[in-house]
Amino acid sequence: MVLKEKLYSKIYIPYVTLLILTFATHLPKIGRKISGASRWIGVGPIGVQPAEFLKIFTILFFVSLLTKKFSNHEINQLKTIKDYSLSKKDLLLLLLAPISILAQKDLGTTIVLIAGIISILFIGGFPKRYFILLLSSLSLLLFSAVIFEPYRIVRIMTFLNPFQDPLGAGFQVIQSFVAVANGGIFGRGIGESQQKLFFLPEAHTDFILAVISEELGFVGVLVLCLLFIVLFYALLRLILYSKSIQDRLLISGIFAMLVTTTIINMAVVAGALPTKGLPLPFISNGGSALIGNYFLIGLCAQISKRIYDQMKNS
Repeated sequence: MVLKEKLYSKIYIPYVTLLILTFATHLPKIGRKISGASRWIGVGPIGVQPAEFLKIFTILFFVSLLTKKFSNHEINQLKTIKDYSLSKKDLLLLLLAPISILAQKDLGTTIVLIAGIISILFIGGFPKRYFILLLSSLSLLLFSAVIFEPYRIVRIMTFLNPFQDPLGAGFQVIQSFVAVANGGIFGRGIGESQQKLFFLPEAHTDFILAVISEELGFVGVLVLCLLFIVLFYALLRLILYSKSIQDRLLISGIFAMLVTTTIINMAVVAGALPTKGLPLPFISNGGSALIGNYFLIGLCAQISKRIYDQMKNS
C-alpha cells in the first residue's frame, strides 16, 4: 500500500486539529507562556509545542493538495505538477498555518515552514516566472513582521553590535562567543564547559552548539557538521532516486526545513544572524522538536525502503 493511501487520505484531520491547538496556546489556562511567548500547551508538568508538529503536517497537507487529483499510477509517472490551482477553502486552510505560527511571535518556525513550501513548489516545477512575485511577497511579509515588533528591531541592533549592551540584549550572544573561543581547536573536554554553568542562557536548547564548541572544539563542531552533511546528502539522493512525485515533494519539504533550521541555529551561535529561538535538530533539548524531527526521519526511512525495494525488483 502506497504512502498516499496510508498517510494522505486522512491528513485533513490532524492538520486541522493542530491548527486549533496552535491557536489555543493563546487561551488562558490552556496555553503556557515561557519567556514572554505563548507557544506551549500545558499537559501536567509537560509542555507541548503544537507548532513543531503543525509545520510537519502543513507540508503533508500541501503535498496532499497538489497530488490528490492524480491516481497512484500518475503519481509514479509525473515529473512535475502542472496544475497548481487550489480551492479557496484549501488555500485558506494552508495559509492559516504560517499565520497561526506567526501569531505566536515565532518568526523562526514560520521561516522554516515557508522554506519547506518553497522547496516543494520548486521541485514540483512551479513556473519560475511566478517565483519572483512569490519571493517578493514573502520578503515583504517577513519585513513587516520585523518592523512591527519592537523586540525584533532590538535583536537586529544587537546582532549588528552585541557589545553595545553587553549585560542586557547582547549578553547571550557574547557568552556564546566566549564559549566558542574557549573551545579552541580541540576543546576543554566532554563535560568541562564553563559557560553552561548558568553563564550562557539556553545553553541546553538554542545555544547547545556553543557548549559543544567549548567542550569539543573546532574539530568536534566540524565532525558534527559533517554528520549533518551526510544526512542532507542522503535526503537529496532520495529526491533524485524517487519515482513518485509525491515522495519527491515530501522529501524536498523535509530537506528544506531541516537544512534551514540547522543553518539558522548555527549562524545564530556564530553571531552571523540575529537571535532566533530555533533548536539544533536532533541535538538540542526539547521534546516537541525532537519527536517531530524523528517523525520526519521515519517518513524518509519509509520512502527509502520503498525505493530500495523498487530498485532491487527492477
